[in-house]
Amino acid sequence: MRDKAILCVYGVGGHQEQMKRLLKHLDIKNKSDKVKIVAMCEKNAELEGFDECIVVPDMRNKYHKRRAFVDVPRSILVSMIIIYKILRKYDIDVMISSGPGLVLPVAVMFKLLNKKVIFIETWSRFDTRSVTGKAMHKLSDVFYVQNRSLLGLYDNAIYAGRL
Repeated sequence: MRDKAILCVYGVGGHQEQMKRLLKHLDIKNKSDKVKIVAMCEKNAELEGFDECIVVPDMRNKYHKRRAFVDVPRSILVSMIIIYKILRKYDIDVMISSGPGLVLPVAVMFKLLNKKVIFIETWSRFDTRSVTGKAMHKLSDVFYVQNRSLLGLYDNAIYAGRL
């Protein structure tokens, strides 16, 4: 029997800090020892508090834009394989993400499998939508913003305040 789990997907930097703060708010470990918390993150973004942390390759090389035609498809394929392995190992019904783009293949797969997708738009956005936010707004079941000014940019968004 597979363990019940929640999947958290996030990147380095601000996304990592937001996930760290979210974990403190959720405090799932003290509420239930039956639910595992599994992370899927970029290199150098590992956090303590997860039962397992799976590192995925960067979606694209931020310094060589021309390589995107090679990097992005390869990264999507690798991510899909990793997601498949995670879903075979754990019984996951919900995925939570604070970005960046590495969440997109995960969200698509979760939607195809009729699983819940929760996205938190980055706290660094006030007047514009992020590229990931634009896509995740369509894919997610619940879409949170951390700044009230974004409520006018995303219909059906929920203001959650800052993490």
